[in-house]
Amino acid sequence: MIFTWSSSAFERSKTDVFRVKTNNVGTIRKIRIEHDNTGMNASWYLDRVIVTDMNRPHLRFYFPCNNWLSKDEGDGLYVRDLIGSLNPMDVPKVNKYVVRVFTGDVNGSGTDADVFINIFGQNGDTGTLS
Repeated sequence: MIFTWSSSAFERSKTDVFRVKTNNVGTIRKIRIEHDNTGMNASWYLDRVIVTDMNRPHLRFYFPCNNWLSKDEGDGLYVRDLIGSLNPMDVPKVNKYVVRVFTGDVNGSGTDADVFINIFGQNGDTGTLS
């Protein structure tokens, strides 16, 4: 999944919401979130990600990060695997999710880079979508 839908996405203290329809990965175990380290302000401080199953809106997966995705800040990593909660349930073959991405509230925390996310579950992963 690639998130490049808005020039004002991933700004300091903002929450970005994306609706995606993809193959059903089953119970979500982790997500990989990253950016391509491009743009004048590629460094990004990610607070957390929440993924809501649109077929069962009561089912939310929480992925805390509280870390920089940056070549120049923190530990220098701009790819993060985030472990979330596990709630096993029977799910349909195709699923819709709402992904909320919360950018942290520290100086320089927004990014101009393209941001990617891949959702991993017991049945596989979503892969890169555009």
